[in-house]
Amino acid sequence: MTFFTIFVCNLLTLGLIGANHAAEPFILLGQVCTAIYFAHFLIIVPVTSVLQNTFLDMVLKIKHNNK
Repeated sequence: MTFFTIFVCNLLTLGLIGANHAAEPFILLGQVCTAIYFAHFLIIVPVTSVLQNTFLDMVLKIKHNNK
């Protein structure tokens, strides 16, 4: 839920930045938000998927061993 909230806030920030003129604080902020946007799809989503699958496998093994 935290990563989704960060993603939505980042999208809103990028939308607000895109509505402004190309001035100095907006250029840097836009570059940082764009890096976070692409990092979400290239790093955060795959890593959380692997972690969820690993955690689910551990829980199922523990549950299976207790039977």
